[in-house]
Amino acid sequence: MGGVSKEQIAAVRKIDLLTYMQTCEPNSIIKCGNNVYKLAEHNSLKISNGKWYWFSHSFGGVSALDFLIKVRNMDFVNAVKTLIDSRASPIVISEPIKSLNERSKEKFILPEKFWDNFRVISYLLNRGIDPGQQHLLFKKI
Repeated sequence: MGGVSKEQIAAVRKIDLLTYMQTCEPNSIIKCGNNVYKLAEHNSLKISNGKWYWFSHSFGGVSALDFLIKVRNMDFVNAVKTLIDSRASPIVISEPIKSLNERSKEKFILPEKFWDNFRVISYLLNRGIDPGQQHLLFKKI
């Protein structure tokens, strides 16, 4: 995607605007209430609860990426690169992502069988499986 990877895009989408502004532009935000901030340059742009909204323009977003694109008029790739370079970025690039062909060549190995299935049963019961039908979970296959 034009110089940025899917991994980088996914990571920068997680950066909220308040975190970005506090770490990269701390003088640009003003606290105006309990967990509510506004921008010094755009008085009607409010940041609260991980979201932001620009009241005078009737639009908002949930991330710093949205802000850089919609308010600062950056193109997508430059906005991603700006967030990658910012101190707010949690991105740690480890190794290149393997292609589908490389992954299909790796041999699939099942993990060792665990001695009980308590975690599986707990998972299913917490997602709406009827506890009265719990005996079916223990049925030998």
